[in-house]
Amino acid sequence: MKTKEQLAREYSQVTIEQVYGSSAEYGTEGELIETAYLEGWDACMEHLATMPWDKAMNEITEHIKDNR
Repeated sequence: MKTKEQLAREYSQVTIEQVYGSSAEYGTEGELIETAYLEGWDACMEHLATMPWDKAMNEITEHIKDNR
């Protein structure tokens, strides 16, 4: 079974290839993975910002319970 980190790396690599074509033209693989992570984090924060505070906190709490 793959770890969450392995799945995230595979997903980000596919996304990088879809968006940029080749990582060689736009920086190292690590830089691109970090960029993909930060973009995902920003999207998550934007999503949570659209919710009432208590619902957002409950969603975060449930995610932690389910994934730890």
